[in-house]
Amino acid sequence: MQVQGLEFGRESEMIDAEVFVTLDSEPDTVFTLRLHDDSPPVNTLIAETLREAYLNKIPVTIYHQIAPKTRKNVKIHMVQFDR
Repeated sequence: MQVQGLEFGRESEMIDAEVFVTLDSEPDTVFTLRLHDDSPPVNTLIAETLREAYLNKIPVTIYHQIAPKTRKNVKIHMVQFDR
């Protein structure tokens, strides 16, 4: 996580987010999530779910924005435990 308002990435890859996730299955992609005051409340729940999965070593599936293959960071829309 990072401080609100800091941006991550370069040029066309620049994104304003607080949560950054990488997966073993897609190591070259960074999945991002905003936790700004104007963000949907569900984003906090998604962040908590990701944290719980990480701490308990539970696999997850991340549903994300469809982006061009050249884009290396994408926005998270939903997360699901893979139990």
